[in-house]
Amino acid sequence: MKNTSFLLIFLIFILFFQAEAQTSTGINNPSPSTKAALHINTDGDFKQGIIVPALNASDTLIMLPAATDLGLFFYDKGNDRFMYFDGSKWRAWKGAMINSPASGYWDLSGNKNTGPLNFTGTSDNHDLRFRTNNLNRMVIDSLAGNVGIGNNNPAAKLEIGDGIAPGASIILNNGNVQGIHTITFENNGAFKASVGYSNVLNQDWFFIYNGGNVFRSKGGNTVIGNGAATFAATLENTGSMGVNVITITGDRTIANTDYIILSRSATSSTITLPTAQSTKGRIIYIKNFAPVKIMIISPLQIVPYDSGTPIGNIFLSALSATDDQDDCFLVFDGTNWVVLD
Repeated sequence: MKNTSFLLIFLIFILFFQAEAQTSTGINNPSPSTKAALHINTDGDFKQGIIVPALNASDTLIMLPAATDLGLFFYDKGNDRFMYFDGSKWRAWKGAMINSPASGYWDLSGNKNTGPLNFTGTSDNHDLRFRTNNLNRMVIDSLAGNVGIGNNNPAAKLEIGDGIAPGASIILNNGNVQGIHTITFENNGAFKASVGYSNVLNQDWFFIYNGGNVFRSKGGNTVIGNGAATFAATLENTGSMGVNVITITGDRTIANTDYIILSRSATSSTITLPTAQSTKGRIIYIKNFAPVKIMIISPLQIVPYDSGTPIGNIFLSALSATDDQDDCFLVFDGTNWVVLD
């Protein structure tokens, strides 16, 4: 009996000494990895795993691990996930903090069993950022919900580009499907206007529409306020057209915004034409209502429509007793101002 007791104590001592010497413990494994404190093998005939403690998330309020308990983990049976302690917080593997509204994780191959409470985003006052190659590509700001694509500080509901990089910002591709493709604007659910493209019957129109054809363009032709399928001119306008009209009571150097000039000067005055070197085809109409002469001068030559001979200055007068006319049309031909009447 004494010999048996001694042998048992001796075997326990040997096993303890071996475990201390190896610093690795093997279960069903005579050669545990020296990199593991515990190395477990299954029998070749049995495929088995390890069952760790199954707890509820609320049990973490009882456990209260210390900062030194890094790596403590359990299976959260209420939410079907593993939880581990990072030294300060409980976290779900691949996920966020425990008891967080987004405590699950989004899998690279997609998620299942999602519901109305699941979302991708932030639950605090921080912007949501999307990156590729570790560079910001899209931002949803936390204050107004503005979306910026290629812009980190969007100032509108949707702002695309940073104003620096060249190239197309938006490309809408209809896949060669015939139809009308638009960007539509509404106010409180009511249609207001649309901008779009139509390839119905291969017409290839670009248009602006607000209940009527405001603007349509095809190739180099444009129509305004006309729904006809064909063009009669490079630019068509169905309806009236407003131009800038000014009234003067003295000298005037015609500005780029002047089109019709009405003179009511009480004394003789001078109107100076612009150089207009970059506005070939510009038309100016001048009318004198006053019983005094006005003189039209130009830094360029003024020529009649039926001759290339310069005529010098033009005098306009509303006096019937003079030989001067009281109005004139002028057009710039790229070199001279040409009098049309």
